[in-house]
Amino acid sequence: MIFSAMFGAGLYLIHRLRLPMRAFMSQALERDRSVTVPGFIARQHGNDARVQLIAATLSVCAFAGLIASAAIGAASLVEPILPGGLNTTFPIACGLLGLMLLYTIPAGNSGAMRSAQAQLGILYFGLIGSTLIVLYMLISSAGQMPPQGTFAVTVLAACCAIVLIYRRSRYIDTSPFRSLVSGEATDIEPLGARLFRRFSRIVNELIAVLAATTLVIALIGLYAQGVTAVITESVSALRAETQTSISGLLALVLLPIFYPIVDTTNWLRITALEIDPHSGRVDTGRTPETFARVLAMYASASALLWLLICMFGTIAVLATNTPGGADVLRSFIVRLASQQNDLADVASWLLLVSVIAMAVLTSSAMFSAILATIRYDIIPAVWSSLAPERAQPSNEALARRRAIIAGSSLCVVMLIALFVLNDNPALSFTSGRFLNLQLACLCAQLAFGPLVLGPLISGNSAAISPAWAIAVIGAGVAAGQGVIIVSLQPEHTAWLWSAIPACLGSGLSLYAVARLWTSKTASGA
Repeated sequence: MIFSAMFGAGLYLIHRLRLPMRAFMSQALERDRSVTVPGFIARQHGNDARVQLIAATLSVCAFAGLIASAAIGAASLVEPILPGGLNTTFPIACGLLGLMLLYTIPAGNSGAMRSAQAQLGILYFGLIGSTLIVLYMLISSAGQMPPQGTFAVTVLAACCAIVLIYRRSRYIDTSPFRSLVSGEATDIEPLGARLFRRFSRIVNELIAVLAATTLVIALIGLYAQGVTAVITESVSALRAETQTSISGLLALVLLPIFYPIVDTTNWLRITALEIDPHSGRVDTGRTPETFARVLAMYASASALLWLLICMFGTIAVLATNTPGGADVLRSFIVRLASQQNDLADVASWLLLVSVIAMAVLTSSAMFSAILATIRYDIIPAVWSSLAPERAQPSNEALARRRAIIAGSSLCVVMLIALFVLNDNPALSFTSGRFLNLQLACLCAQLAFGPLVLGPLISGNSAAISPAWAIAVIGAGVAAGQGVIIVSLQPEHTAWLWSAIPACLGSGLSLYAVARLWTSKTASGA
């Protein structure tokens, strides 16, 4: 719940800083420049190609690691649900990466954003459907519901009510597909697009029915307990002691607040709001109020989805009597798949749909960010003649091909790494090495935080020299990765969560020193 609330706070931070972000993106789109985080950092801190190349390389490596870890995690969770006792982790991971390429490369960022709407709807369908089944299993059991279960059912009922009121049966975008011919939008819509929109309408109604049914069953269970008992047990669940360390709590607060602002996928989503989907050009008529409303909707929907996932996990563990531990999620899936009844089978397959949709949704967004970073940040730094504002039409096509080839080659490297590490238990979803890999990739991008937040809050006065910018990035990355390396030792595993505060703290400290040095130098001159 802390992570859900702080993630919403992080997206609200983007909402508050939207005006300078929008100004940068509008100017970059008009001049066909980079709209990524590395491009913003380079533009604000000396417009230096070295800063842009270093930040872009870190972003690409971090996204590649996160995509690989998402494939590993999803495959290890899906494997117990599938029939047969063979090791299917690698084939599942290959299939997920193939879907990612299929969603991203043919249609680009706009197509990835459109497909993300459909994947989000499928995620809602699988998540709410599986939650409905495990909720029924929990309420229909003869045992007394523990306080954590009462609180989870209460929050679930509130989430379902908000989803029904807020989304209004619009979980998947059903607006017409319009194609561009000679820069102008046409009303010709392919047959496949029309069939997809009809399918999306049906899925929207099914999700609404599932959410309403879940709300009714949750209210029935809460009514049977009584209002007084529900309030007492919910308060008792909130007051229960947790075994989370101080560094763990700091990481749960700092990571979701600061990571969205340095995540290039969010910058690409915001950039998509600046473009008219019918003409493919910058939408100069979009008002700031409309822009702010869309950002607020994105923030609330993301926080609500994370909260639904948390409540599903609590109810599912209680319904199946899964023992706690580091591998509680995989243990729950194994226990659910081993039950010989129709309800458990339906819940397993709905959960399978949710896991795949979530994996493809996040991977396609990150791979789209990789392609954009390669095209607009790395290629211009290596081949200056292929910079978007300088490239001729023939060179533009060449640059796009090189970006796609580089991104596809990166996927091949990920597949080779997954194949080599397929039988290594140290990189399974439940192992500590898996979490180490994810935090290492996150810290590589969190190091951008000071260089992004400073100019967004204080404008051009917060700029520092390119050398200082590289030093700030290096300090954040070195501190975060250093703590993670130390935590690999069995006697120092508790240090792992300190990587997030160490990364942000070291980067902010050096950035403050750089600001003071720059101000002193400017005043002395």
